[in-house]
Amino acid sequence: TGPFKYSAERSTEGVYVFVKNEAYFGEKKPYIDTLVLVIYENSDTIATALELGEIDGAAAIAATQKEALAASGKVDIINASVPGFSQVAINMAPEEYGGTGNPLLREKVIRHAIDYCVNRAYILEMAYNNAGTVGYTLINPGNPYHYEPTAEELRTYDPAKAAQLLEEAGYSDTNSDGIREDAQGNPLSFELISISDNSWEIKTAQIMASNCRDAGIEFRLTNMDSGALSDIIYTYEYDIHIWGWGADADPGTILAIFTTDYGNETGFSNARYDELYEAQMREMDEAKRIELVQEMQQILYEESPYLIYIHDDYVQAIRSDKWTGYAGIPSEN
Repeated sequence: TGPFKYSAERSTEGVYVFVKNEAYFGEKKPYIDTLVLVIYENSDTIATALELGEIDGAAAIAATQKEALAASGKVDIINASVPGFSQVAINMAPEEYGGTGNPLLREKVIRHAIDYCVNRAYILEMAYNNAGTVGYTLINPGNPYHYEPTAEELRTYDPAKAAQLLEEAGYSDTNSDGIREDAQGNPLSFELISISDNSWEIKTAQIMASNCRDAGIEFRLTNMDSGALSDIIYTYEYDIHIWGWGADADPGTILAIFTTDYGNETGFSNARYDELYEAQMREMDEAKRIELVQEMQQILYEESPYLIYIHDDYVQAIRSDKWTGYAGIPSEN
C-alpha cells in the first residue's frame, strides 16, 4: 500500500532496494524510481560515503561530524529534536536477581553522588557537539508530560557536594589513594561500560571518570560492542553502562521500561511506580494523567536507576547537490 515496494531480487544483505509502486493509491505519486537503503557499521563510514557521494543522505550521523560535512558545501545538516535520551544506567538489582554488579550501587547516596559528578552542559558541548539539550528526566522538555525537578530536588554538577554526601554517609578515603571506601574497606570503584563504536558515549565516559575522581569515586572504563553489552544487561553482569533510548510521542512505552514486570536492566522495582503506571494507562482525563506521569518521573529521578544527561538530537545529512525541494516533517511552517 506504500509508495514503494521492496525488491527482494535486487537486494542483498545490508543493501535493501525499493522500487516505485505504480499502483500507489495516494494523491502524490512517487517520482523516484528506485530507493536504496544501505546499512553501515559505524558513523565514520557513513560520513565518508556522504563526502564521496556514494549515498545521497543519511538518517543518522555522529554530531561530531556535522561541521566537517557542512563545510564541504554539498551537505545540508538537520538537527532533529526527537523523543528519547541518553543515560547512565546503574545496576541496582537486589541480590536475589543474581548478576555480578557491585552491591554498593544499591545505595542511593552513591547514585546521587555520581549524579552530582555528571557535568551535563560540558558533555553536551564536548561529546555531542551541542546536538541536543541537557536532560534530567525521562520525557523531553516541551512535552506536556515532562517533569522538571524542583530547585530543591535538582542535582546540578557539583563534585564537592558529592564528596560531602559521601563523607557524611561514612564513605571516606582511609588509605589516601584517592578512592573512598565503605566501613568494610570496599572501594567506590566501578566499571563503566560504553559502546566501542560510539565516540560520543566514550567521550562522555571519559569526562565522567575525571569528574567522579574529584569526589573520590573511581570509574574503570571498558568499551564493548552493543551486542556484547546487550548480552550482559538483563543478567545484571555489569556495574554501570552508557546507552540511550528512543521514545514515542505518548509516554506509555518509555514509562514501561521501569515497571517491575518489564525486567528492566537496572533491577529497579518500586511498588508505587508500578501502581502509577497502571493508573496512567487507564486514565482518560489528560490533566490527571499528566499528574500521574510526572509523579512517576519524580520517583525515577529520586531513586536514580538512570542518570539521564541529554536529550540528544537525531542528526541527519542530505547531499544538497542531489536533493532539492525536500520538506521537513513536521514542517517548520
